[in-house]
Amino acid sequence: MTSSGAGTLSTTDPAIRLRPVRLPDDVPAAVAWYQDPEVLHFSQGDADARFDAALVETMFRTMATRCEVYIIEVREPDGWRPVGDASLCREAGTPITIGHAGDRSRGIGRTVLARLVQRARELGWPEMVVSGIFTDNLSARRLYEGAGFRLTGEIATGDGRRQWTMRLPLEPGEGAGSGAER
Repeated sequence: MTSSGAGTLSTTDPAIRLRPVRLPDDVPAAVAWYQDPEVLHFSQGDADARFDAALVETMFRTMATRCEVYIIEVREPDGWRPVGDASLCREAGTPITIGHAGDRSRGIGRTVLARLVQRARELGWPEMVVSGIFTDNLSARRLYEGAGFRLTGEIATGDGRRQWTMRLPLEPGEGAGSGAER
């Protein structure tokens, strides 16, 4: 199974690309990401809730029914290496996961988000909305704000943890000129 939607998305950095998820081929790499306590803490709110292959595949299949789901890859001397995943969803936002600690804080997420914003514009979306950024994930907030998203509120999860909601207008005249194009 390949994610519906666009094909491989090139970015402004020729060493980073987003390609549609391929199931079940991409599951083993993603399982490793969703075993990382930091990934789980910031994406699921529970650093102990490790994902196995069946759960990762179910997550990707479910997301692919309503989102464009991509594997983030970086170019290495011997080819492309998967480092994370990202989705472009109208109602679920733009979750981005950089799976290995050594690949974080290198600008990969910023490049990926800029391309997802561009893709949403190509699709004619009037805005992008992000919910579910846990309030202790300051690097994610900086990432989205750097792309022009603005904080719109705060919500509580069922277990009482707080999450930010953010919005990026994409229509002309609504502040659409964002950091994503800089």
